[in-house]
Amino acid sequence: MIDKHYLAGFFDGEGCIFTCIKKSKHPKKTYLYPDLNVSIGQSGEEGKQILLEIKELFPQFGKLQKKKARGLTKQAPYTIVTSGRKAVSFLKEMYPFLILKQKQAVEAINYMESYYESRKI
Repeated sequence: MIDKHYLAGFFDGEGCIFTCIKKSKHPKKTYLYPDLNVSIGQSGEEGKQILLEIKELFPQFGKLQKKKARGLTKQAPYTIVTSGRKAVSFLKEMYPFLILKQKQAVEAINYMESYYESRKI
């Protein structure tokens, strides 16, 4: 079973934290808003199994996504992604154990929390 310490190291090496601007899907009013995404990717069947274990520990990750195999390895890459408040929650749990992505995690958490506070969501 994967624990938070192992996952933090795994996420430091294989994970991705990114923000983007999204367009609302509201039919009457269009507006732009920031979103936070956290993803972890792996390839091959062993990588797939690791991602499924991570999903058990952190159910806020969405479904396992399979992409088309590319490159020399011909192994299909798999990804799990979470966004918004769920991504903030994941980063808060991982923060104490992160090394490489700790600063990026803090910046992402602060950015999204200030947005949520300004919107009173």
